[in-house]
Amino acid sequence: INILNKALARLKMFYQPATLAQVSAHDPKADPKAGFAVAPRPDSGKAYEKSAGSGGVIQLLMKVIEDAELETKELEMGEQKAQEDYGELVQAATATIEQDRALIAEKQEL
Repeated sequence: INILNKALARLKMFYQPATLAQVSAHDPKADPKAGFAVAPRPDSGKAYEKSAGSGGVIQLLMKVIEDAELETKELEMGEQKAQEDYGELVQAATATIEQDRALIAEKQEL
């Protein structure tokens, strides 16, 4: 669950505009070495933009975290119930063994 929370924090830092750092971009069409013969740059295609659907990713990750926390709680309750049942089983077995010992001792006296 901790790793999921860390991933969520990273996604929020990346996708939420309030936390974005403003970085000035250089002109990609500028010549890297003025005065030298350089092959023309290939078309760069579309500029990189962050996905507008990122909210869905963040919400999905939040849902996964909630489900993991719920599953963890259910597993802890199940483990506790199993330990209680085991304790009762041990007590019942101990009582049965003591009864059997008492019956054996009684029969040996006869």
